[in-house]
Amino acid sequence: MLVRKGVCRLIAVALVVGCADGTSPGVSPASLSSISGNWQAGAVGQPLSVPLVVEVKGRDSIPLAGVAVDFRVSAGTADLSPTSAATDQLGRVSVTVTPTAPGVVQVTATVRNSSLFFKFFLSAAGGVAGTCEPTRARLLAKGQVVTDLGGAGVCLSGSDSGATFALIAFNADLVPDAALAVQLTTTGTLAAVRAPSPPGARVLERSESASTSVASGIRGNAVGVNSLASLAVGDAYTFNANLTDACTNPVLRTGRVVAITTTAVVVADNTNPSAGLTDAEYAAVGQEFDTLWNPAVSLNIGNPSDIDNNTRVVLVFTRAMNASAASLPTHPTVLFLARDLRPATPNPSTPLPACGGSNVAEMLYIVAADPNGAAGGMIQKAALLQQLPRAGAHSLWHLINASRRLAANPVRPQEQTWIEEGFGQIAEELTFHRASARASRQNISVLDLTQTFQSLNAFQAFQRPNVDNYVAFLRSPSSVSPLSSDASPATRGATWSLLRYLVDRSQPPDYNRWTELVNSQTVGVANLMGVFGSDLPLQMRDWTISLLTDDLFATEARYRQPSWDLHSVIAVLYPGPFPLAIMPLPVNGTVTASVVAGSAGYFRFRVAAGASGSVGWSGTAGAAVPPRILWSVVRLD
Repeated sequence: MLVRKGVCRLIAVALVVGCADGTSPGVSPASLSSISGNWQAGAVGQPLSVPLVVEVKGRDSIPLAGVAVDFRVSAGTADLSPTSAATDQLGRVSVTVTPTAPGVVQVTATVRNSSLFFKFFLSAAGGVAGTCEPTRARLLAKGQVVTDLGGAGVCLSGSDSGATFALIAFNADLVPDAALAVQLTTTGTLAAVRAPSPPGARVLERSESASTSVASGIRGNAVGVNSLASLAVGDAYTFNANLTDACTNPVLRTGRVVAITTTAVVVADNTNPSAGLTDAEYAAVGQEFDTLWNPAVSLNIGNPSDIDNNTRVVLVFTRAMNASAASLPTHPTVLFLARDLRPATPNPSTPLPACGGSNVAEMLYIVAADPNGAAGGMIQKAALLQQLPRAGAHSLWHLINASRRLAANPVRPQEQTWIEEGFGQIAEELTFHRASARASRQNISVLDLTQTFQSLNAFQAFQRPNVDNYVAFLRSPSSVSPLSSDASPATRGATWSLLRYLVDRSQPPDYNRWTELVNSQTVGVANLMGVFGSDLPLQMRDWTISLLTDDLFATEARYRQPSWDLHSVIAVLYPGPFPLAIMPLPVNGTVTASVVAGSAGYFRFRVAAGASGSVGWSGTAGAAVPPRILWSVVRLD
């Protein structure tokens, strides 16, 4: 194995001098990763069975020797030996951890004089020792959040008036679809009655007195610069309309170029049903692309590639979509196919493999208006034009993301489905921002949405589906996760919420985070960690707490969702109790629950006035609680 020595060498003389920062000139540490020791559970006073080992590498992925790494206990209590050391010939350094009290222990390893760090998550057995007496019980204020509950349980006071609590079990095992089982036992608790959400201000309905086009409130110049192109309005345009076989069995169709705008070429399939869109309506779609859905996305993540050298995206309205959409999982109005970013024949100038079915263009396929159902199902013009900007923005994000990973950076793998679809949901929200003249981090409430027709109509057109998906997730948080491998509405709602939370928690502007995610060399959880840090599990835990606490209590910023007051919005759209599923714990009993990776289980119980009560936890059948379960508690009243 190649290893760079972390020392300064004076070649001219036989003298070796150690660098002050532990690295050799011009070779800076680029990454710090965990080799072993994370997610361990041990006993108080006993060294953990596996030392914590980290590895430091340079930008060429070669391990660096002689680099100083510091260790500290960032949560909980434990002894470390050593607290700092230099990496060995393999670029590695290790530390032994001995917990000194029950609970969660976090150890942070940091490369000295750099921003590189890694957090280890550990736990020590213990918990509610002896009986849970009122004098020993923890007293919480209303809305107070306590995290890093370790050991085997928690003892809480009912205060002078009685108190209701929510116990939150977050599964920090960020392997998609993995689940962990826990067993909860209550002692001295009461049944908790769930209070309904407060009523909303007014019903959120689309206003018919305003213009039906949410783009009517848009102002500003179109994105992009006009440039000469080989196509002209009226030209024939031949394209592969096989939407199921990516690179084989091309089905060639001819369309007519009906409009060319600043950033779009609009093509209508010659075989489209009659009574469809007029040339003027096609041109209006191109203009709306210029002013609404294209800038909503591209101003946040950058422009797509330009492999066809026309500085535009081709929008093809084709009846092939009408026939194929019904057989596709999500019945799309707009479809992007990554095959079109690959060369149709072998090209020595690109490492991308050839795809015989490629149209070699930045292209989106759109269903054709079909009021009479000639192509297999009636698609009214008004409905199509209303759905198009939201669906188009969603697919445009997919196009730009793929163009970065395929055309601009061909060595990058394609993004995983759950995060890719989450990005699409973010694109829909960004289109809401542009159509409503609003922005992120404004804590938009139901009152804000109903102040103007522009905001109300934009919400219904672009953001309402995100809220509906989010509610579907809230109804099953222990079994649905942002990381779920499916593309269900509930998963999309969870991923949209998580991405929005993580970006809101970061330093503005949002553009920096979105572009980092799109231009990443990694995918999935690794992509999120690369952008938001190795303490991603803690940030996700805080996100699961914010699902409950946001806009209900004056909590810490990390337990809030700065962009939306969703409690107020959901109270209007879904009257009744807030839909977050919180399992009531039995009185002096035991219950078993399963929690999927990347999400949380929520459990509700009450402690009587002047009394104390406890909840103990373990794995199933009395086994030790899985160390990847991070426990928190919130007092609700």
